[in-house]
Amino acid sequence: ATIAQPLTELTRKGDKFKWKEQQEEAFLQLREAMVQSPVLTAPDFEQKFILHCDASKTAYGSVLNQEKDDEHPVAFYSRTFKGPETRYTTTEKEALAIVASIKHFSPYLQGQKFTVITDHTALKYIFKHKNSKNNRLARWALSLSEYDFEVKYKSGALHVVPDALSRNPKQETVHALCLKAQTETEAEGFEPLALREAQKQDQLWGNVLKYLEGDTTVEIPAFATSPEYYVEQGILRKRVTTNKPRRIRETIVVPHELINEAMALAHDSIIGAHQGITRTWKRAVEAWFWINMTKDKGIRKNMSTMSETQTHEPNYGTYG
Repeated sequence: ATIAQPLTELTRKGDKFKWKEQQEEAFLQLREAMVQSPVLTAPDFEQKFILHCDASKTAYGSVLNQEKDDEHPVAFYSRTFKGPETRYTTTEKEALAIVASIKHFSPYLQGQKFTVITDHTALKYIFKHKNSKNNRLARWALSLSEYDFEVKYKSGALHVVPDALSRNPKQETVHALCLKAQTETEAEGFEPLALREAQKQDQLWGNVLKYLEGDTTVEIPAFATSPEYYVEQGILRKRVTTNKPRRIRETIVVPHELINEAMALAHDSIIGAHQGITRTWKRAVEAWFWINMTKDKGIRKNMSTMSETQTHEPNYGTYG
């Protein structure tokens, strides 16, 4: 946010668009930062989150980390101070960095016990006792009562958020998946090379696969640019987040021509393992993904009666 401030100023209503040396420098710095961004690790809700927050005169930023041998970044957040915020005291700016970051990362932090790291020692007591004489700080502290966190102090020399943002984890990214082993087992029903080839030939997923492997000239729908989609071992996959219980699972993207085969594999599991339709359906959803999968009403109905030679025309619908 600090780097981008000269560019942000150009978007203000009523201001004249003037591209000067500082805008050019900001543009070049942002371009360099984009091609050197660190590898993110997927959140693991079985592990504790660590939120590093910091503020400067013009902006604040934070990095959400998790400890996996070493701290690894899960997500980043930053914003410039606006309007009256620019006149806040140093303590208020540092406090706002914490409040805004916690609320921004609420989907990760709500219901979790986590740690906030700050280089402003006064905030330890403000958020712990919630009895600041400053009404704004007291109100902010109370607004976070629903969160279970501890504020810890780390000196500015050790608490370098920009360093954390630019740090590339030494170890390979660890994907947080409660059902990863099960997902991989289900995926064995497909022959990997045949699956990849079918994905490449698919009208939609073929271009998504090319895009994620570096071909930015292909046209893909906006939803497919989400970081939920990724390629692992040559196979297109999607991360799916569920709320009850809250977890993240990896699924294999099933191309159109293999949907019937996926259904047949699910049917085989009923015969071989004598499992109920509902349980089999849940296993399929945990392992695979295709467009309108959850709206495909025929899949459950046909699972109980289909044979390996039966076919089913899925509700493929429109993309998106």
